[in-house]
Amino acid sequence: MTNASKRTEQKVITIGSATAYIAEFNGTLPDVSTICVDSNRFGYTKNGATVKYEQTTQTVTDDLGLLKKTILSEDSATIQLGMFGWNGKTIEKIVSTASSSEADGKRTTQIGGVNNDDGKRYVLCLHHEDAQDGDCWWMGVGKNTEGLELAYSQTDGTVAQPTFACEPYDDSGHLLKYIEEIASGTTGTTGATGVTG
Repeated sequence: MTNASKRTEQKVITIGSATAYIAEFNGTLPDVSTICVDSNRFGYTKNGATVKYEQTTQTVTDDLGLLKKTILSEDSATIQLGMFGWNGKTIEKIVSTASSSEADGKRTTQIGGVNNDDGKRYVLCLHHEDAQDGDCWWMGVGKNTEGLELAYSQTDGTVAQPTFACEPYDDSGHLLKYIEEIASGTTGTTGATGVTG
């Protein structure tokens, strides 16, 4: 990265996709330098990735509308991917009832059966690279809630499109973690400079 000062100045134009990395969640979010390695790469991104955070609010008011109060009653987050370069081992991370075995030069993946749910949760990290304004990362913990749909086509590659529903990863109930490179030496009340998770 050559110049990250513009991200601090809120003049960043984000262009481009993100690389997805995945690892089984062990109770603590890893540093981005730990999870963003080739062995954790989660296929190759196709049609981008989407991070979504939603809030549900409730407003109470008196009969005349003179007194109102709005409170946050619920929130949720998802990370959606379009994935190229998948295989049976990838499907194991997308579908909680999937399991793979290898023998005689073949990998066999079996899917389905509620009793086969492995109960695993995964850390998913999206790394967006930007040589001009600085890299950024999104992290969340959860599992795919959209099942599996694979369309084979003569004119385009087959894309897996999992949607990971984020679950709290700490005692404060946080659902998403956003990390961005900023100008060296910049600090503020929201946290310290750096890219460690």
